[in-house]
Amino acid sequence: MAPEVFKRVDGMSAVAAQPSSEEERTKALQALLSCPTASIHTDKPAKDILQVQNTFPLPINDDLPGVYLCGYHSESSYGATSYLIVHPEGNIMVDSSIEQFA
Repeated sequence: MAPEVFKRVDGMSAVAAQPSSEEERTKALQALLSCPTASIHTDKPAKDILQVQNTFPLPINDDLPGVYLCGYHSESSYGATSYLIVHPEGNIMVDSSIEQFA
């Protein structure tokens, strides 16, 4: 979600750089909100976290109009991703979670 900020280092995710613009900061906070393991933190509470929360769902890209990433991945669903597809005959929610059986 924030490739300018987070990178893979030795097979693990890591902060590669601090956000250098408001856009990068917003993307980093979106990643914080979406992290399934709650591994992303800030030194101080982000005062604008509610404004960033209201940016969801996020458009996937210009090539897929009407398809949005919902965010908020859950550790209990193994970090599954959910999407919203806006359709004139009714919207569709796609949840790629895996059921866990005991």
